[in-house]
Amino acid sequence: MNADLPPLVTVVIPVFNVGDLVARAIRSLQAQDLPDFEAIVVDDGSTDGSGAMAQAAFAGDSRFRLIRQENRGLSAARNRGIAQARGTALAFLDADDEYAPAFLGQLWQAMQRDGTDWAACGIVLCYPDGHTVAHSALHAQPQAGPARVLDLGDARVTAGVFPSAWNKLYRRAAFGDLRFPEGAWFEDHEVFWAMARRAPRLSYVPAPLYRHWRQRDGQIRSEERRVG
Repeated sequence: MNADLPPLVTVVIPVFNVGDLVARAIRSLQAQDLPDFEAIVVDDGSTDGSGAMAQAAFAGDSRFRLIRQENRGLSAARNRGIAQARGTALAFLDADDEYAPAFLGQLWQAMQRDGTDWAACGIVLCYPDGHTVAHSALHAQPQAGPARVLDLGDARVTAGVFPSAWNKLYRRAAFGDLRFPEGAWFEDHEVFWAMARRAPRLSYVPAPLYRHWRQRDGQIRSEERRVG
């Protein structure tokens, strides 16, 4: 990747008191089949050294950079990363979650194939006792079905999609001036519905390419991270 050219994808990783879990998230990003990305790691005032752990985990990888700020919450951390993004596409990875190796590549390919401005994938829900559950990330449809384009011009279809920010890839030009509301519960919902209005065709990839960890104590604004 030519350092003078903007990357294909910018991945924003907000970090707050996740300990060494952030290294797992970073490794999952480094393992992507699509290597043309930059990662903006935003340390949101961690008090446990998470920012330093993240920096140690990506040491020597010029695609990553760390930004530190006072604690302002998940939305503010994401917004700080968005403001620094240079990629054609934009994605979010929570610091205690993981991408499957094909996450960026398959979602980008789906957008290119379908001519859409964003794409979503199935997920794996991971629990502290070690069990996992694959889910379509579509309400009332745990089985994913085929790859397809979802018509979000129909509010019933839109309401059936998990509004989470993290299992999606966005064309940054279409994401535009959208920002996550600070100090709000369910901050992803507002952005999701606004994006659905401006880009009503959503590419859907059924593969469970995002591993989302549930019920971890100390999650960044954990009341705001509920799925659905």
